[in-house]
Amino acid sequence: RVATKQQPAEKQVAEQAVRAANEALLTAARSGVPGAYARLLADDLQWVTPDGRVLTKAERVASEGGSGITGRVFDEISVS
Repeated sequence: RVATKQQPAEKQVAEQAVRAANEALLTAARSGVPGAYARLLADDLQWVTPDGRVLTKAERVASEGGSGITGRVFDEISVS
């Protein structure tokens, strides 16, 4: 499929999907259910830390497991 510029309604739906996916990840991280957070992460995840280290899914889950995540702030979500 050839990428086309999204119409305003399509863009809004896509942005809502991003927000919903993020909320699902945060909910799983806060749940305390073993594996809930990891199940939502892609197997080929590459997480970049604020200091520039790149973590695999296994490293991310081992280092934090989602337990320390309380929220995320997005200044802007833009889907194009």
